[in-house]
Amino acid sequence: MIRLWYSNHLEELVGALLDNVRALRAAGATDPFDVTTVIVPNRNIATFLKFEIARRSGILANFRFEYLYRFFRDAIVDDDLQILGRDDLHTLLLDVLQDQAFLARSEVDAVRSYLDAASNPDARHRRIWQLGSELAKVFEEYTLSRPRMLELWPKRQVVTAEPFASTERWQRQVWLELFRRGGRVDAASARVGRRLLLMPDLFDASSAVVDIPAQVHVFGLSYVARSFYKLFGNLSERAHVLIYTLNPCMEYWEDVPSGWNVGHARKWGRRDAEQSMLRFAIDEDVVADDSPPALRAWGRPGRDNIHMLNMLTECDFAGVFADPVAAGDTLLHRLQRDILVRQPVGAHPDRRYEDDSVTVLACPNVQREVEVVANEILALKQRYADAGERLDFHDVAVIVNDAERDAYQARIRSVFQATHDIPHNIIDITASAHRRYVEAVELLIALPFGRFTRRELLRLLTHDNVVAGCEGVDPATWERWCQELNILHGADDADHEGTYIDKSLYHWDQGLKRLVLGSFMTGGIAGDER
Repeated sequence: MIRLWYSNHLEELVGALLDNVRALRAAGATDPFDVTTVIVPNRNIATFLKFEIARRSGILANFRFEYLYRFFRDAIVDDDLQILGRDDLHTLLLDVLQDQAFLARSEVDAVRSYLDAASNPDARHRRIWQLGSELAKVFEEYTLSRPRMLELWPKRQVVTAEPFASTERWQRQVWLELFRRGGRVDAASARVGRRLLLMPDLFDASSAVVDIPAQVHVFGLSYVARSFYKLFGNLSERAHVLIYTLNPCMEYWEDVPSGWNVGHARKWGRRDAEQSMLRFAIDEDVVADDSPPALRAWGRPGRDNIHMLNMLTECDFAGVFADPVAAGDTLLHRLQRDILVRQPVGAHPDRRYEDDSVTVLACPNVQREVEVVANEILALKQRYADAGERLDFHDVAVIVNDAERDAYQARIRSVFQATHDIPHNIIDITASAHRRYVEAVELLIALPFGRFTRRELLRLLTHDNVVAGCEGVDPATWERWCQELNILHGADDADHEGTYIDKSLYHWDQGLKRLVLGSFMTGGIAGDER
């Protein structure tokens, strides 16, 4: 079963999420101590959601946040099955791109020419590695976004017209070399003893290969690859799926032509009518062009997302929209409302908004851009203070271009500190990647819930922040002792009850006892003849 909520504000969707969690617990569908699984698109949304839930509920407890791809990948519990990920594809492609018999085919002349143009063997190997890496990304994207094209590849030559056909021709040959019957994927499956599956085929393999919770909440996904909608449909047959997604327009707007449709649909024609299945067919001639320009310019991904979700639920959804003008009558609020109600262009010919709710600032480089932003934040805070209102620094968000995120983050740290030491917190990086002690704390907290394997405990015992507090410790010696004492997993005998291990072996208790007793024992083995 799939239930769907739309809103133009994330805050409204958080309220719907918490209401549903409470309702499910009150109805007995979930236990108060059950973990609520929430699928999120990225770390930004996850961080926002954690803070919002904690702020509204007073605590964040029994929530687990998962990313979409990882959720489906980790759902597999059958040891005989494995999702064929990007790294696996890269490995197989390296094998294909070094196969001289395959490269001799006329269909892959472009690939052979590119590799042969390398000046020396090292350069050729580098090109093979880089081309394999890029192809792995492209093929993974094809499996998720262009399943229909992949279905047609074994049946015909190419599905697109020039200028794309020449590139598609050699990509098709590489793909078939991997996935044809008896191809590289089949050979790899036989070699590792597991069936290798593409992500979209997860639920087609068997009805008993996945382990998923009874309720799954999907929050904040503004757009996903087309195959994931199929996975949502498959998931809904095994779980209660609740989807909360942003929709900037509460009116029907699936027929709004996007900039791509208007500018390129006629320029790049498909070879035949069958290819209309590969994209949404939009008839620009019969669609009015007076919709808000923002929907036409930037709305295509959101429009397609709403279209696919409506198909899953037969347009059965709950709207929790908020009127932007209720928060104020500024240019920004009016623009948001025009989009929300799909107000025709020119509906306010006599209305003029001259405020700074939307401001565009031209800057020559990233450094200057960050400096201007810092000054604008201070000026904005001062304007609020002059008006007798309060604006805290945590009420301000700075969103940067993801492609240049590192460059922006480095300058934000230095510029904000130099500009009256503006406090800030970067929320889209992993804390443990920059704070080793956080990693040590996470390892310590996770330890009681693990299996006490050698790897789990040694990661904690040999961690820099743990070793630093123990004088004269040699982590390499600890690792050697574990090897010699056959410490593998389990805290003590209780962890091995009901298994084939019927003696005090392999766990930490027996290993540490032997280690301590060895300090007092004498004899030839101990090297002490007393």
